[in-house]
Amino acid sequence: MKFSLLYKEPEDGLISDVRYDLSIDRLTGLLTDSEKHGNYFTGVLCRPLKNLKNIAYRREVIADLTANPELLDSAKTIFSRYDKLKNDWLELRGGVYAADTPAGSADRSDLLLEYTYDSLKITSIFPKTIVSFYYSICETLDEFDVRSEAFNSIRNY
Repeated sequence: MKFSLLYKEPEDGLISDVRYDLSIDRLTGLLTDSEKHGNYFTGVLCRPLKNLKNIAYRREVIADLTANPELLDSAKTIFSRYDKLKNDWLELRGGVYAADTPAGSADRSDLLLEYTYDSLKITSIFPKTIVSFYYSICETLDEFDVRSEAFNSIRNY
């Protein structure tokens, strides 16, 4: 399931030149810590909403964030932790490898069994980690009086 706090429905529209006219591209360098986030931020600003449902949807989200200023920081912390999960997974998986032994070797089955066991240990860690991510989101949203459809649908999911 994919959620967006910005769009309820897909939004069509051309990117306007406001990015350069108002030097928004420079401003994002000060506000964001990565080029990816900066490009996303300017992309949102440079694509004005046309769909009335998206305007109302975003207005509700902004009302929740305005009423609960700590919500944004809490959400950023949780989602940045989630972004690191994939890197953690790849790093742990990279530490487990099947040793290259000749096909006829007697130790081959022991190495394969050890490799499989290590892989299963690592794999067993991540479902718990991912589930704890969802619990963190729910706990965070329960701390605040959120009323928007966006935040409530994330919590209900």
